[in-house]
Amino acid sequence: MRSPPVHHLTFDLEETFTHRARAYLALTAESYPGFVGERADALDLRAHLQRQTQALSVLAWDVRQQVSRIRIVVIPENEPLERLMPSGRQAFAQGWLRTFGRICLSGNERLESYAHDRDYDFLRADDKTPRPHLLDVPPGTYLVLVYTGRDSGLHAPDHAETPSDIVILRHYPFPPPRIAPVRLGGLRFPDENRAEPEPEPDSPRRNDHRSFDLPP
Repeated sequence: MRSPPVHHLTFDLEETFTHRARAYLALTAESYPGFVGERADALDLRAHLQRQTQALSVLAWDVRQQVSRIRIVVIPENEPLERLMPSGRQAFAQGWLRTFGRICLSGNERLESYAHDRDYDFLRADDKTPRPHLLDVPPGTYLVLVYTGRDSGLHAPDHAETPSDIVILRHYPFPPPRIAPVRLGGLRFPDENRAEPEPEPDSPRRNDHRSFDLPP
């Protein structure tokens, strides 16, 4: 089997892919558990996708044609959408993805193959299902907005090159790790200006190493 190419996306960069899917397309994160059951039917897979959508590991949307041109854009969290989409446009699909840097664009055929085969290699290309597209993106949580391409302001001069769907990935970075303060008990720093307290009478001085005879 051939490994699919990896596309590197960062802020304000975009890629356009042509992908074939019979029913729907999906973006999946590394944490997506694709196996459902050897006898799982279409309803089982739909229920699985719904659960994993709530777990921020997949987002799927229906396609209107078998061959779609998908334009994917990554933007930072403070980027105004109006720079990419006309004001007032509504996304027909949206959700959240959490990733450590790798997401995959694939069609329903690949998800169905994975759902019935525990050993299926989801991220590898084969001759039975359409070739997936692997995307390297900045790690974080993404708000995924899917717009209809013909209703957007991103039309190309040639109508044949007009994307079917516009997918905007709005990036929210992971919060920095929280480190709890650690109290180091008994740790004292010397102070040259601080006088050494006088020892009590009949007590050994500090650092005065003596040997004491034990009673018989």
